[in-house]
Amino acid sequence: MKAQNYVLGIIMLLFANSALADAKEVLQSRLAKLDNFYAHFKQTTTSADNSVIADGEGEMRLKRPAYFNWQMTAPEKSTLVSDGKAVWMYTPQVQQVTVTNLQDIMDNSLLLLITNNSDTAWQAYQISRKQDTFSVKPKDYTNQHY
Repeated sequence: MKAQNYVLGIIMLLFANSALADAKEVLQSRLAKLDNFYAHFKQTTTSADNSVIADGEGEMRLKRPAYFNWQMTAPEKSTLVSDGKAVWMYTPQVQQVTVTNLQDIMDNSLLLLITNNSDTAWQAYQISRKQDTFSVKPKDYTNQHY
């Protein structure tokens, strides 16, 4: 009987630990299981005082570690594409393409969290969770990119 209680205790401890895992760990764990994925997203950009600056939505296709196609569909269209080395940003309203070294924008970018499980990058963000919805906010709002 004591052995059964011991095993039951271990199972309950493991369950409690996974239930108490913080939002960052849960999101990291889920993303680590993916090699590629597609998502439709909604995004709200806020100022440091939580005033809404813009609402948007779009689609994202990703192949880890650093290949992605990020398309904003509202309020204005724009496309971000990476081949793992460079990032092309196309803005149809001004018919402009900008090419940047991937690392130059990834150093301070939310995309780094999605494309890479680097602990250093994750330390710069505050992650909260409500069921299966995660909110990701930078701890420092300076020099933020997509």
